[in-house]
Amino acid sequence: MVSLNILSMTCIGAWSFCYMSYWSSQMCWLMVIFDSFCIWPCDMVHIDYSGCNPN
Repeated sequence: MVSLNILSMTCIGAWSFCYMSYWSSQMCWLMVIFDSFCIWPCDMVHIDYSGCNPN
């Protein structure tokens, strides 16, 4: 059984990497792609896409 604490830290680490990659590239589509792999499995963290909305 995987410790939820370790899983949580791994999730946050992946999210942090994706989040920083987004800000360094300033590409919203890239963040959307990362969202599928890094953020979606981690309901504990969420990024507001209001800044990426073209409308």
